[in-house]
Amino acid sequence: MKSCVILGVLGLAVLGHAVKMDPVIHPGCVTYTPPKPDEKSIIFSEAFGRLGNNLLMYAVMYQLQISLGVTSYINDECLIYLRKFFTEESIKLKSVQATYCNYDQIQWVFYYKHIRPLLTDKNYRTGKVLYLWPSTGKDSKFDAYRGEAHACPEHELLVKAYQRTMRNTLKFKPEIMKRVNHIYDEVAKTMGQNRKDITFVAVHNRRTDHIQYTEVKQGKGPLKPSYFHHTMDVMREEVDHKYMAFLIVSDDMAWAKKNIKNKKGDVFFAGIGIPDVDLDIGTDLAIMAHANATIISRGTFGMWGSILCGGEYHTEFGLPDEKSIFFANATGRLGNQLTLYSLMLQLKISLDVDAYVTDDCITNLSKFFTQESLFLKSFQATFCEHPKEIEWENYNQFIRPLLIDKSFRLGRALHLFPTLPGLSRDFNSYRSQSHECREHELLVKAGRYNMMKTLKFKPDLTQRAAQIIDHVVAQMGRPKKEITFIGVHNRRTDHLEYFERYFKKKPLKPSYFHDAMDIFRDEYDHPAFIFVSDDMEWARAKIKNKLGDVFFVGTGNPDSEVDIGTDLALLASCNATILSRGTFSIWAAILSGGEYYTEFGTIVPEHKIHPDLDFYHQDFKFK
Repeated sequence: MKSCVILGVLGLAVLGHAVKMDPVIHPGCVTYTPPKPDEKSIIFSEAFGRLGNNLLMYAVMYQLQISLGVTSYINDECLIYLRKFFTEESIKLKSVQATYCNYDQIQWVFYYKHIRPLLTDKNYRTGKVLYLWPSTGKDSKFDAYRGEAHACPEHELLVKAYQRTMRNTLKFKPEIMKRVNHIYDEVAKTMGQNRKDITFVAVHNRRTDHIQYTEVKQGKGPLKPSYFHHTMDVMREEVDHKYMAFLIVSDDMAWAKKNIKNKKGDVFFAGIGIPDVDLDIGTDLAIMAHANATIISRGTFGMWGSILCGGEYHTEFGLPDEKSIFFANATGRLGNQLTLYSLMLQLKISLDVDAYVTDDCITNLSKFFTQESLFLKSFQATFCEHPKEIEWENYNQFIRPLLIDKSFRLGRALHLFPTLPGLSRDFNSYRSQSHECREHELLVKAGRYNMMKTLKFKPDLTQRAAQIIDHVVAQMGRPKKEITFIGVHNRRTDHLEYFERYFKKKPLKPSYFHDAMDIFRDEYDHPAFIFVSDDMEWARAKIKNKLGDVFFVGTGNPDSEVDIGTDLALLASCNATILSRGTFSIWAAILSGGEYYTEFGTIVPEHKIHPDLDFYHQDFKFK
């Protein structure tokens, strides 16, 4: 495998925190004045620790400045430290001390919370003065920035963005590059080859103080030599290149030289290995950054070596103490694909596992939604093997054990609900109605909320839906803001036989839709009913339109992807929904985000009832 919100409810402390910092006055500093409500927010955080941790905090703050359009600052100590390794021109952020002469008088609002509100709520981007994740001495996951505490698709995008940004902007200092080039040239000379003809793989092993840290904090023992031997063998087999050189870098080079075997003569102990000398630290990181690929151990130093390298990297992935892999195969039409995708994405978030779907699922969803809004990857796009080649542990049972038993979360490779002979329909594929329990209810709510917030239709579908709505507005003869759009969906065609066969249910009668529309007419002054169906002939023949507020605008072509996408985008753009049956109807209501009418009455989504709840993260994270 390869590799607006009231401040108090957002996890913010009360206003008025002046932060004590070392008294340093920089030439050219200016007097701080708070930003006006329409001016860019100011955000600040401090970096602590060694080079890897300083790089991490700098990268997050710089990318927040780029992505959110705010003004970011870091502490003086961080920038002074980074300038020991990288050129002045390549470090883009300023310190708050170097910018404001009276920085110690700034009244910060402390932000102790998951990062998602910061990324999604535009109220944070103007007029705010935020100190992100200040350290209070408490052992809290939000007492400092820790990437693993912020799992969500938006954070994942931020991480990917700052990795690209750092690769494209950071430049090592000339004295470091001189040493690194000499090391690479000497290896090439020893091998008797041109440097450009060699695939260099940097191998990093963090030891010394980090061994105790991982034992105490994570319960992990040191990595054994076999991890490095096995991974190098994998690289030797994977890379179609005649000449390969493994460059060993470690803060304990004595251990490396004693324990890493070099029977093939392609291992070079290139690291300096002195963790307290800045030039040596920079050289080791630059060795990794200029390799073609990396093998990393633990800690942020090795992580940054692989990020700055930008090539393929190998980790402990797949070992018993690593995240489990969940895989599922989505079958059926668009509604079923969305249901399975949503399940897998929410399992990834709630259980902190690696979840994948098939290429076909991602390809199909990409026809309707932007690539950027699809956060799951396909198994085939991630790994060399096809899913059929993997010895999966099949999971065909009630979902509750998967959600509450933590043993499923590490070191497992699970194929969820595969179609197997002899099994009941309940567990031969994923059917939500087969998993009634409180935990599954929470998972589904979180998944639906997440999909509503993150999925974006492709621009051509959004444009077609908007044109239809504009045409309806013109026919209504009143301002658009006065109209409440009610999406009405009726699934018929092949679905009639399906429901009669498996659920013994007859088709919905016209009276169902008439009753539902009357309820909304009583609730809203100027409703417009946007009728969509895969059988528009039936709709026009059976649905009464005596008040002239029903608009038969659905394309009704279940075999055209553009028409299917337009119908769903149209329903999703409405304020409320009247459902029929089937997953397409359900997803129309979910993506709309408003109240919806079903055979069982009117349902108001929970995020409408409790708008202050963090459905995405805190309330639906299985501990």
